[in-house]
Amino acid sequence: MEQPVALSTQDAHINRLLENRALPVEKVAEMVGFYTATSFRQHFRQRYQVSPRAWRKTFGEVEG
Repeated sequence: MEQPVALSTQDAHINRLLENRALPVEKVAEMVGFYTATSFRQHFRQRYQVSPRAWRKTFGEVEG
């Protein structure tokens, strides 16, 4: 899975937050202005054709 080439500042911020596996998706959703994690997940999937969890699995920082 390739990351989109041209990202808005907000997209880049969301992606960096998701790549930090220490933050639950619910917290990321709250930090970027979504009222619910469900609405964030729907928006993210619509935008990237992948779930936040799958994005994190592919691009997230390795814990340890």
